[in-house]
Order: sequence, then structure tokens, then C-alpha cells
Amino acid sequence: MNKGIESVLERLDQIKYGWIGKDKVLHKYSKQDFFLSNYRLMSIDETLENNVGTNFENACVAKKLLDDLNIDSHIYFFIYEDKHIATHAICIANVDSKYYSLENNWILDNNRREFDSIEDIFKLVKIQLRKTYVIEPFEEDKVSIFKVDSLEAGLGYDELLESVRN
Repeated sequence: MNKGIESVLERLDQIKYGWIGKDKVLHKYSKQDFFLSNYRLMSIDETLENNVGTNFENACVAKKLLDDLNIDSHIYFFIYEDKHIATHAICIANVDSKYYSLENNWILDNNRREFDSIEDIFKLVKIQLRKTYVIEPFEEDKVSIFKVDSLEAGLGYDELLESVRN
């Protein structure tokens, strides 16, 4: 595996799941309604300082660290259009015709990181989206994928989705 990718994954592994909400309190887990109303996207610095983040923050941190190493990468947002909370973000890097999943919230394919195509990663994220949010029946055409290069810190959940869609 590429040494730069390994170093970014090692740093991501130090970040535990959690978020500092609009109430300025660290939350590790919460009920869905509370998350939706109190979530705000933390800055990269805040995420690294506190070593907590959701998949949204982790994708931003990975992108920043990869940019610092001059490694081509993008953040991909997956939104299941019929389920308001069924979303996920992941950073994917492209090095020497290989694609790397930089993810520390979900385990994709026994924690495999290197893939021959970006579509292989997309397929695994969709499978995990289905499992995590218990979506039955799962209609693949309802999963929208958006590519973004940055996200604005401080956005609430609905604002974040709106910004990704635009």
C-alpha cells in the first residue's frame, strides 16, 4: 500500500466517533432527532484537536491530509433519498490507477483499503448504507452520490445536505 495512504489511515484511526454539537458539548451517541437538530460540522482543526468526528468530519480530515501529501482525492457523499438520515461520506484517493477507501467509521469488505475501481468502493458503501440504516426494500437508484472537494465547517445537518446537493 502507498505510504502516504498508510500515514493518513493511521491518523484517521486516532479519531473516535463523536461530535461537538451546536450546544458545544461532546456527544458520542444520541437519538436521531437530537442528532438532526443539534449536529454541526466541526472544522478540520477542531476534529484533529478533539480526536472525534463523524464520517463527515473524517472525510474532510482525510482529504486535507491527502492534499498536504499531493495525493489526488475527493469526498463522496451518499444520500438515500427516501430516508432523511441515511447518509454517508467517504474520502477516496486515486494513486497509480488504484483507488483507496479512507474510512474509519464503517468496515468495508473486511477493512480492505485498495480497489481496482471506484465503482467497487461505491458498491460496498451502498451495501453498508443498506445494513446500517436497515433499508428494506433497498432501491439502488435512490442512492445519490455527490462528489465534493470541501465542506463548510459549522453547517447543521440539513444545511450540510443542501450544500452537498448544490
